[in-house]
Amino acid sequence: MTPQSFVPAASGLWWQRQGFADNTFVGNAWDWQPPLRFDYVRTEVCYVPLNLAAAYISRLLADFLVPGGKLLVAQYRSRREDLSGDWIDDYLSRLGFSVRGSKSGFSGEGLELTRVAVLQR
Repeated sequence: MTPQSFVPAASGLWWQRQGFADNTFVGNAWDWQPPLRFDYVRTEVCYVPLNLAAAYISRLLADFLVPGGKLLVAQYRSRREDLSGDWIDDYLSRLGFSVRGSKSGFSGEGLELTRVAVLQR
């Protein structure tokens, strides 16, 4: 999402009406310096080339989260994919990260199509 597309998309959203707009930022997480640290950050590893995934996740853990903050790393799949492959929590474990847990989302047919791995700073 570009900063230009975010502003029209965000106008009128409930969180903006409730005063949360001050906690919403647009930036490239690869080199952006957040003005504060967060309790929760959500991302996906598909945002960077796979050879940079470990550096990207490390940066988010170190620079974006308060001590004890949680990094939520999501993975989405299509029904057309081979669903027998590793999920994001397995991948992050292989990269050397300590996965604290995960949550899954299922289709109406019972297929797991979403998983979010939780890492903690």
